[in-house]
Amino acid sequence: MIPVETKKMPNGKWSCFATFDCYDHAFVTESKGDSQEQMKEQLRKSGLEGHGLFMKEVIHQPRESKPSYKWQPPFIYFNPIG
Repeated sequence: MIPVETKKMPNGKWSCFATFDCYDHAFVTESKGDSQEQMKEQLRKSGLEGHGLFMKEVIHQPRESKPSYKWQPPFIYFNPIG
């Protein structure tokens, strides 16, 4: 079985991608069904119809980026003696 991933991108489009025949195949469209249909058509052209295992879709949710530390200005020690 060939794992076929479906993912909703941050720009609202859907991506369907898989690796077979030593190549990466990806289709990006406005709807999930269209991208999966294009992948099924590519599998048909390659003679692998029925071998695609469509995985559960993943919806991309960007994480909030927070620093893990509190920033402090660097400490500079001015020693007049030495």
